[in-house]
This record gives sequence, structure tokens and C-alpha cells, in this order.
Amino acid sequence: MAHITDQQITKYYQHELTAKEEIKILQHAAQCEYCAGRLAAGLPEIEMISLPRGVTAGILEKAAKIPDRRQKQREYYRYCTRVALGVCMALGLMVAANFQGNVDLPVTTRPHIISGWETSVSGDDPEKIISKQDSEKLAYQQELAEEKQKQKEQREKFVEKRQQESKREISNWFLKKKK
Repeated sequence: MAHITDQQITKYYQHELTAKEEIKILQHAAQCEYCAGRLAAGLPEIEMISLPRGVTAGILEKAAKIPDRRQKQREYYRYCTRVALGVCMALGLMVAANFQGNVDLPVTTRPHIISGWETSVSGDDPEKIISKQDSEKLAYQQELAEEKQKQKEQREKFVEKRQQESKREISNWFLKKKK
């Protein structure tokens, strides 16, 4: 079938076509993107549903950015690949670290690394090593807490800014409606 004409679109929306003609038009529109767009563009405004109050351009933009099933699946596979590569790299580093060092040293005097601190098996007191680990852990936890606080403050500022922008948009909309 050739492309749908403007006359056919008009007759379709005025319900002047037979059932067979309507079916032919709808089947063609289902297969032809060009005609589907023209058919949708010919929809009279009377039959269109208006957006509910409170729907702003920002909401419509966010809705358009929602990923479809294929995009989510692609993102999931990419994530799995990155995780698998990270695990392989970590294992490779562990194997490489085990093969490094002086092979001539006996096992009991070979240096061990615990939480970034080098000690020998026969050397430092274990109590001392644990206290170093605890202090590192506390410092790391403090850094995390500070970072979370900064992120929370930034998030609150962002939300406040978006709320003010939304209020401005709504008030501008009402002002335009009054005119």
C-alpha cells in the first residue's frame, strides 16, 4: 500500500471510513513509521488528553530519559563485565605479589604486609600491629563520615535549588494564565 494521504487521515478521524479501510490504514501505519507519525500528528486536539496540573517540563525530560529494557540490559552486562575484570585483576595482583620477593629467604623471615604495614613474622609485637590497624580503620571511618556529610549538604542544596526553580516555574505559569 502507498503512504496514507491527508484525506484518508481526515476521514479516519471523522469516522467516515469503512471497517476494512480503517484496518488497512492501521496495518500500514503499524509497518510504516512515516505514516504512523502523520496519523498521530493528525489527531484532533479535542481527542487529546491534557497533562495533569503540576507536570513541568523537568518531569517530562526525566520521563524521556528513563531507560528502556534493552538499555537496562546493556548496562547490566557492562557492570558484570567490569566486576569480572576487577576480580581477575585482583587475583592477578595477588598471584604476582606472591611470586615477588627474595626466593632465597626462608619462609619464617619473609616479610608480610598487614594493612599496608610491613612486618616480619619473627619481628614486631602483634599487639602493636593491631593498634596500627585500628587507628587506620578509625581514620578511614572518619574520612567516610566527613565525605557523607559533604554529600548530604550538597544534596540538600541541590534539592532546595530545584524546589525554588519549580516554585518560580509554577508562579510564572499562573501569571501567564491570568493574562
